[in-house]
Amino acid sequence: MKRLVRALTIAALLIPGMWIASSGNAARLKSSPLFEEVLQAHGGRGAIGSVSSFHAKAVRLTSTRPPEYIERKLTVSAFGPWFKRHIVDPLGLIEQFELFDGQVGYYSVVEKGTAVDQPRLMDSERLRAVKFSIDAYGLVPILQTCSGPAVEAVFLERTPRSLDKFAVRTEAGEWFVYVDRSHRIVRVDIGDKILQFADYRSVNGLQLPFIQRMSLGSQLIYQLTFSTIELNPSFPTGYFSREAFGQNLK
Repeated sequence: MKRLVRALTIAALLIPGMWIASSGNAARLKSSPLFEEVLQAHGGRGAIGSVSSFHAKAVRLTSTRPPEYIERKLTVSAFGPWFKRHIVDPLGLIEQFELFDGQVGYYSVVEKGTAVDQPRLMDSERLRAVKFSIDAYGLVPILQTCSGPAVEAVFLERTPRSLDKFAVRTEAGEWFVYVDRSHRIVRVDIGDKILQFADYRSVNGLQLPFIQRMSLGSQLIYQLTFSTIELNPSFPTGYFSREAFGQNLK
């Protein structure tokens, strides 16, 4: 009896330690092992998790009446929840600046180098739309969400086009992620929005696409062609503050 009590006591002391030791793998155990191969194909959890900020430039072609498009140059800087976006037409005649300082969103329009008015506050609807655009600007924010500790990825099927389809359950809702035979993400469905990715290149240990399309159903909304993607750039103190709102991003 004494030996039994002693054994139970030792087990009670060891089990919490075993739980703590294994809890770091809990996120991986929630998801399909196949999805770990997807994250690994893009650089792995460690490399994805090491990205705290990015700075990227792209040309956006927005569809109006195909084959007509509106061309804009976009530059986005992001660090955690903070972001700054600069949108300009090809001739540089009209520019738009948007900023989120972690609490409040601002925007301003500049025509021919002169501000039309003082920076305005974004209302909740506009801020929500801009935040989504930032969260869907390139694959980095999507990879960060997909590799989160509370995310669960379930393999659903292999499609007729030989793409593996996963249901990825995030805090923002359920996404559907499609990957090719190289385990690279080629499509992500977020609600009624379809994001497609191509032209993968190596950027500081991550595999990232330099072409992205966003559609609603069969209708193409825009295409992004990236020229620059920088990971973990350093930003000056106050870079995302309202005081630095007008800082040039070009």
